[in-house]
Amino acid sequence: MSAKVTAPRKKHRRRTPKGVFCLEGNWSGVLDRPSSVRPILELLKQSDQDRVPYIHRSFETRAELDHCLRLWLQKRYSGYPILYLACHGNAGLFTFGDARRTENTIHLREFAGTYYCSAT
Repeated sequence: MSAKVTAPRKKHRRRTPKGVFCLEGNWSGVLDRPSSVRPILELLKQSDQDRVPYIHRSFETRAELDHCLRLWLQKRYSGYPILYLACHGNAGLFTFGDARRTENTIHLREFAGTYYCSAT
């Protein structure tokens, strides 16, 4: 007769999923037809597997975007390492608000240089 030996079971702690820090640009000037990525974020938050926390903020100006990004770089938001920029764009750039205004277009190289350098 042989005895069955089993290893003690380890208690699995549920890992905390990485959060999403979403900054959403104004999609259009039409106020009575709001469009948002928020339902997608809610779906992630209510997932059966990993309930993904998120922070969602809208912005309309470069100054508002800069302010939100500087907040994101603070230690208190380290649980939200995924930046989701919900904006229009083309290859190598993104736009928000009135795309005809040059100050509402940001080139990705400029963006990376400004914010990546700030984070390190």
